[in-house]
Amino acid sequence: MSEDEKDYHYFRIHDTDKNDRLDGLEVLKAVNHLMEEEMDDINNTTSSSDQRLLLDQQFKLVVELVDKVLELDDIDGDGLLSFAEFVSGRRRGNENLSK
Repeated sequence: MSEDEKDYHYFRIHDTDKNDRLDGLEVLKAVNHLMEEEMDDINNTTSSSDQRLLLDQQFKLVVELVDKVLELDDIDGDGLLSFAEFVSGRRRGNENLSK
């Protein structure tokens, strides 16, 4: 599968209301999807009280991340990410990671 196909598939599965736009909750679910595996590793190696603290910290970081994604990637300012805005932001993020 090409990168474009992966982006399209990822966008479509998180566009739960099928309006061809991702709102903040859909972006939150998409980000959470990426972090689930990481949390499985944490859950297997930490106590339950530490897990709660980590989950609380992670939630705050995810909310900040979603706000930042919408701030940076929502070019037309409508509070939603179109596919083009999603891809543009994702590519910019990948470029920043590779620096």
